[in-house]
Amino acid sequence: MNVLSIKRLIWLLIVALTLVSVARAETFRVDDIRVEGVQKVSAGTIFNYLPIKVGDTVDAQIIRNAVRVLFKTGFFRDIQIRREGQVMVVVVQERPAIASIEYTGNKELKDEDIEDLLSRNGFSTGKVFNQPLLDRVTQSIEDEYFSRGRYSARVETTITPMPDNRAGITLDIDEGRRAQIREIKIIGNQQYSDAQLRNQMSLDTSKWHSVITHDGRYSKAELTADVERINSFYLDRGYLEFKVVETDVSISANKQDLFVSIVVAEGSQYTVGKVGVEVVGDIARDDVAQLIMLEQGGVYSRQDLVASQTAIEEMLADRGYAFANVNGVPEQRRDTAIVNFTFIVDPGPTVYIRRINIIGNEYTRDEVIRRELRQLEGAVYSLSKIRRSRERLAKLGFFRDVSLQTPRVSGVIDQVDMLVEVEERSTGNFNFGVGYSGSEKLLLQAEIARENLFGTGRELRFKVDHSALTKVYDVAYRNPYYTTHGVSREVFVAQRDVDATEVDSADYHEDTTSGGVRYRIPLTEYDSMALSAAVEDITLASTVDTPIEFGDF
Repeated sequence: MNVLSIKRLIWLLIVALTLVSVARAETFRVDDIRVEGVQKVSAGTIFNYLPIKVGDTVDAQIIRNAVRVLFKTGFFRDIQIRREGQVMVVVVQERPAIASIEYTGNKELKDEDIEDLLSRNGFSTGKVFNQPLLDRVTQSIEDEYFSRGRYSARVETTITPMPDNRAGITLDIDEGRRAQIREIKIIGNQQYSDAQLRNQMSLDTSKWHSVITHDGRYSKAELTADVERINSFYLDRGYLEFKVVETDVSISANKQDLFVSIVVAEGSQYTVGKVGVEVVGDIARDDVAQLIMLEQGGVYSRQDLVASQTAIEEMLADRGYAFANVNGVPEQRRDTAIVNFTFIVDPGPTVYIRRINIIGNEYTRDEVIRRELRQLEGAVYSLSKIRRSRERLAKLGFFRDVSLQTPRVSGVIDQVDMLVEVEERSTGNFNFGVGYSGSEKLLLQAEIARENLFGTGRELRFKVDHSALTKVYDVAYRNPYYTTHGVSREVFVAQRDVDATEVDSADYHEDTTSGGVRYRIPLTEYDSMALSAAVEDITLASTVDTPIEFGDF
C-alpha cells in the first residue's frame, strides 16, 4: 500500500465519522422539554400546541414543523427551538397584548358601530395583538364608509408599546367627504320613462339644496332597495318576465362624484287568462274564489297575487287552519302574453290552542291579562281573535310592548301554544306644582294617579288644589271589571271650598260636595254604553260685606 492510498483511506474515515456525527446531531430522543420567554401565555398552552412530546425522537424536519405549528397560534412574534443535550429548549418571544383601543374622527359611524366592527373581527382589549387582524379591522371600517358613499375615507393606525409587553392601538379615522351622485341612468326601459322609474327610487342626484335635503347621497343598501322598487313597479303592471340585468356604480378620479346606471329588460306585458281553484278538503271553492283579486282579462299584478294568497290564508287561519298553504301557480303563454293561474289550497289540519303562557308580567297579575284575551285555551285557533287579543292588551296602557306568538307543540300537528309576552311600563304618576298669585297668594297642586293599582288593573286618582281662594279635593276609583262580563264602575267624590273673603273680590263662602258613579256596559266587542249618576250639594254663606245681588241669588 503506497502513501497516496493511505491518505485516501484516512480521508474517507474522517468523512464517515463526520456524517455519523451530523446524523446524530440532527436526530435525538427528547428526554425533557423546557420553555423560555413566556410572560402571559402559559407553558401549558405551548405544550398543548407543541406536536412533540417527551420520549419522541425528532429531527430537523420535525422541529421545523413544530415551529410552524406554534407560529400559527398567533401568540408569538419569534420562535426558536434548540437542543441542550437531550433537552429540547423552546424559546419564544410573545406578541404584545392589546391594552387599549381608541378611535377618533368618527362622526357618521357611531362609537357603537365601530365597536360592533371590532367585535365581529375578534379584535378587543386583552387579546394578543395581530397585525394582519388589525389590517382586516381597518379594511372593515373603510368598507363600511364606502357602503355609505364615503370613498375617500381612510383609517390610520398607531401602535404604542406599553410596559409588561402590552400595546395601545389608536385608530385615526378620516371620514372624508361623502361622494355625491351626479347621474342616474336607466338603460333598456321603453314602456316607462326615466322620470317615472326615478320616482320609484329614493336615491337622487345632487342638487343645490342637497345640503338641507341630503339628496345625492349614495348608499349601497338604498340602491338595492331601489332595484327592488323598480322590480315591483314592473311586476305590478303586468311585466311578468321583467328583470334588472345589471347595476353599476362608477366613481370619478377624485372619488367625489358617482355615476349610477341600471340596465333593465322589460319583456312583454301579461294579462290574466283563466283563474282556477283547487281545494284539498272541505273548504268551499266559492269562499276561496271571492277572495281572489286577479280578474280574467285584466293586467297581471304581483301585488294582487300576493294579496289574494294572503287573504285566503287569513280566512283559513280564522277558521282554525293555522298552517294552510296557498299557492298561485302560473301558466305562462309567451306567444299570447297571457298567464293563467290555479290557486292550490291545502288547509291542513284544524289546529287547537293547547296552552296559553304569559311571561314578562312581574307586576301585573295573570288574570288581568287573561280576561282581555279573546283566544281561549282548548279552543280552535283563530287569527282574528289572536289579533284582537293583542289590541286589547295594548289598549290597557300597562305595557310598553305586547307580543303574541303561537309555537307548534312538539310531536303533534294540530296543536299550538300561545305565548303572550309583555314588557311592562310605569303606570303611576305623581305631579306637584307650586305657584304664586297676587290675589290668591300661594298656589299648591298635587295629583297622584295609579292606573294599575297593585297589579289588579284598577285605577285610583287623588287630586288636591289649594290656595287662599279655593280648596279642591277630588278622589276617583275605577274597577274595569266590576262584573265578569266586563261592566266597569267608577266611584268619584269631590269637595270644593271657596272663601272669597281671603281675596280682593266680593265676600262669600261656597262649599260644594259631590259624588257619583259611572258605569260602562259593553254592547259588542267594539261598542259600549255609558251610564252615570251623581249628586251635588252646594252651600252658600254670606258675610256682612256680601253684595245684595249675591243674597238675591
